[in-house]
Amino acid sequence: MNIEVIKNILDNKTIKDLTSHMDKVYQNREDLVFNNNLSLWNQDIIEYSNEVLIYNLDTRNKLFSSISKDLFKLNINKSIKSILYYYWLPGSYIPWHTDKHYSYTLTIYLNDIWDLQWGGLFQYCLNDCVNSITPVHNLGILQQGDINHSTTITTKASPIRRTLQIFFSDKDLNYEII
Repeated sequence: MNIEVIKNILDNKTIKDLTSHMDKVYQNREDLVFNNNLSLWNQDIIEYSNEVLIYNLDTRNKLFSSISKDLFKLNINKSIKSILYYYWLPGSYIPWHTDKHYSYTLTIYLNDIWDLQWGGLFQYCLNDCVNSITPVHNLGILQQGDINHSTTITTKASPIRRTLQIFFSDKDLNYEII
């Protein structure tokens, strides 16, 4: 079990293109296929959370390839199962849980600015100690193993908290991404 915090995880061009695409997706949300935590997640990890909008990035989208290449350059050479855009509305959070179906997961923060007073902190428990990480633009949190983690609730005054959630299969890549 391990947590790795990676600053500037995505290339500047990738992060710019990704942010632009996320903005367009959110603006056109009525015309696109969105899921949400209320329909996808088990009740024990919803609790009293407000809605989290979830958009699945198509594997054929050039951003999927750009993100994969950036991660490969950082020696994150696991095969990507899915890349999801999460739009955490004010009052949203996720209680303590583990991602037991995945051996590796990655969260990347995409808001340009995040105020500590807005909540939305990533928390994890290792060796009976709770640690918190404040969302910072282009910061990645790579989790390996069954780590108990949560996010604190976002306040009514917070903007939409935007993250990229990447879930990996257990297989290592046995080829180089070009």
